[in-house]
Amino acid sequence: MQNISAKRVMLLGIDGADPAFMKPLMDAGRLPNIKRMADMGACHENCEMMGAVPTITPPCWSTLGNGAYPGTHGITCFWTHFKGKALDEIEFGMNSRIVKAETIWNLYAKNGHKVLVYHYPTSWPPSEDPEVLKNIILVDGTCPETPFFTAQVDYEKVVKASENSEFKAPVYKACEVDETGAGCFMSEEISDEKGNTSLKMTSIVLSEADGIDGENGAAGKHDVVQTPIKPAKGWVAAPAGAKEFGIIVNKGETRRYGLILANEKGEYDRVAIYKSKKDAEPMVVVNTTDWSECVYDVYKQDGKDVRIGRYYRIMHLASDGSELRLYISFAANLDDFHLIHPEELGRELFDKFGVIPFVSHSTSHDKELAQIVLESWQRQARWHAETLKYLIEKHNPTLVYTHLHSVDLMGHLFTANLRPSHQDHEFFRELMAKSYELSDDWVGEFLPYMEDQETTLFLVSDHGLTAGEENPPLLADPWGINAGVMSELGYIGLKNDEKGKPAIDWSKTKAVAQRSGYIYINLKGRDPEGIVDPSEYDELVTKIIDDLYAYRDKKTGKRVVAFALRSEDQKIIGLGGENCGDIYYILEPDFNRIHGDSLPTYGKHGTSVMSIFIAAGAGVKQNYRTERVIRQVDVVPTIADLLGGPVPAQCEGGILYQLLNKYGQ
Repeated sequence: MQNISAKRVMLLGIDGADPAFMKPLMDAGRLPNIKRMADMGACHENCEMMGAVPTITPPCWSTLGNGAYPGTHGITCFWTHFKGKALDEIEFGMNSRIVKAETIWNLYAKNGHKVLVYHYPTSWPPSEDPEVLKNIILVDGTCPETPFFTAQVDYEKVVKASENSEFKAPVYKACEVDETGAGCFMSEEISDEKGNTSLKMTSIVLSEADGIDGENGAAGKHDVVQTPIKPAKGWVAAPAGAKEFGIIVNKGETRRYGLILANEKGEYDRVAIYKSKKDAEPMVVVNTTDWSECVYDVYKQDGKDVRIGRYYRIMHLASDGSELRLYISFAANLDDFHLIHPEELGRELFDKFGVIPFVSHSTSHDKELAQIVLESWQRQARWHAETLKYLIEKHNPTLVYTHLHSVDLMGHLFTANLRPSHQDHEFFRELMAKSYELSDDWVGEFLPYMEDQETTLFLVSDHGLTAGEENPPLLADPWGINAGVMSELGYIGLKNDEKGKPAIDWSKTKAVAQRSGYIYINLKGRDPEGIVDPSEYDELVTKIIDDLYAYRDKKTGKRVVAFALRSEDQKIIGLGGENCGDIYYILEPDFNRIHGDSLPTYGKHGTSVMSIFIAAGAGVKQNYRTERVIRQVDVVPTIADLLGGPVPAQCEGGILYQLLNKYGQ
């Protein structure tokens, strides 16, 4: 290794962080740690970076880990489609096995460096190379929101208890989980000869109400328990004046019991949760001012005992004890650490720091639940920082990659509410500002590492989030097949399936719009249901592109599609290849959703899809601003240059020379 500028590089990612929203908060003094990092380091004047296309979580984080464009590394949307498989078959994009480009963490681990990759999307499963495995610590890169989320065994819940309840006993209402986030349910798993699992789309998006991130679109959901409040009876140890209510947990299979308790003034101000009325001591006592400590329990699932941990929070408690609204977090399996390498590390973290507080995914239209979402992120960000710092101090890695998903998840719940037309847009704009503040606190935990003058920090995001339109046309929804516009244009044939639900008639379908911006020709010899002769391919592609440009929104009369590219032309924007469609298109700004269907330069209502970038510490110029367009592909070669080591084999970016001391003025 030659010309080393740093002995350690740490990449801190904030998913969904948008410079258009963030920079005014920095200027107002609300993000002191991020501002300090910018003042100590180098960035564009607006802290912005050009993201990869499409502006979707897995492709962009993968680019930031290997320096290659999505068309090269192979993760081309949230889901991936492999040509030759059924056009309604897609595979989850958070999968390192899809990545065809060498990652910087595998490269440096193989070269003998200790590497820590903590909750970084597209990093799991780990490499099969034994030289990599002995030098890498890898903590769950399969789920964007929360590390260890695959270990959740029971959904979050809201308990609504009242003396005036219409129910005589607790009633459990499970949320309807839409696995895709839109109207395209994925229920049939398919495994290939290598054991890779993909998903078959068993319904299609046909109406605007099925779109994502709008007033009528997907929002977080939760189980609901509606239960009566009664005078406490039959308890071994119920204080005088206590009131009781029931709770149903464990996917509706288990009952727990609660007492509402009064203070010395006779005001009801806390809740005690018991396994049974026969127990003398509660599992936990929850007050109205803070979250509970971790509640440990055992649930019976599939005939086996599962040890779990979860948290409780009182949302509302009437002083007379007549009404209660109680939030119960996701439950974590205390023995499931299969997405960690080495696996014993998970138990070590839980034993030392307690069970991870899973974040809430609750609805975007309830202000009390919005506060729960914010608080849950504040708690998880602290846990994330504490455990990450512990691992850094214990293992002294040369390279650290990590990411926090706070802004993105809250953005998907709330960004649609930032439109000026929304009646509570100021409330939700402030809530989003607080999501940046909690992320700023998280960044502040790592700034002391730069004091050794041997560590460089990078602060980046994958994409920003725009306050998109309420009901965009049915194109470019990343979660499945959009039948709306393509059916209207005559390219998709529809029929009713055996259950009477709309389905694609492949015998009458020439092309489909799939995922965030891809159109596939239903081609004979390639696609299992193909009806288009290869000799007709070029002419059909041209016609579809013409029709996309000619298509007008019915409400406004405006053109919907900004541009469309043939497969061979997609290389211009870093796409193309076997994991991309025959056509790739981008929507006009007036029709964008929150992200994914636009160029990374788009934005509106004080929001944008641009990414953030700041570098500071060893080898980086102080308080330096560049006019250079910083791109996501440039981050990896710049890290490699600072460490004086090799560059991943497929890296396509360039070193950010202007930001580094070694290259002078």
